[in-house]
Amino acid sequence: MAATVGRVGGPLIVGLGMGDDANRAENEAFGIPYHQDPVERAAELVGSLSALRRPEVGGAVAEVWVGGGSHRARGLAARLADAWSGWGLTPEELAAGLVEVRHAAEEADRDPAEVVGTWAGQVLVGDDTAEARALLSRWGAHRPAADVGRTVAGDPATVVARLAELGEAGAGWCVIAPVGGSGAAMRALLAEAAALTPRVARDQATGG
Repeated sequence: MAATVGRVGGPLIVGLGMGDDANRAENEAFGIPYHQDPVERAAELVGSLSALRRPEVGGAVAEVWVGGGSHRARGLAARLADAWSGWGLTPEELAAGLVEVRHAAEEADRDPAEVVGTWAGQVLVGDDTAEARALLSRWGAHRPAADVGRTVAGDPATVVARLAELGEAGAGWCVIAPVGGSGAAMRALLAEAAALTPRVARDQATGG
């Protein structure tokens, strides 16, 4: 499937992870077995990574990222993937995770620079601080506090600044999942704010 998508739409970035207990219901809904043992889930991940590297896949898959907050996931990313992705991390947590990943890459006789750091997480953008707080309060009313606390929320300039901090901490990519409102509207607000921020605009233009 990845090779087909990659050939139809250009080289594809594939993101994989070991999953956790929060994925059980989703797996079962699709009739996909969920393994309680993380060793079994890691073995499945390695199998998927190997399949994506097969010659018949060729250049259809440009990169493979491995996401996860465990030592095992970071180790797999260091040994086998093009990038490690951390979900909802602070800049400090991302930087610390990258230190571990790149140390593990060295131990696996890889150039640490070959393993890119990436960030993914929930983002909520309001026209101003007051609206962002109201949207976050409404969206987070029935969600776990830890989940809400990991959401990057604020007015456009505040969110752009936080994404820039993640870039400085080592994120080559920031993959945002808009929550609490219109994703299209939030993307437009971020684009406008980024255009007014010279360093961010320059980084975007150069792929940084």
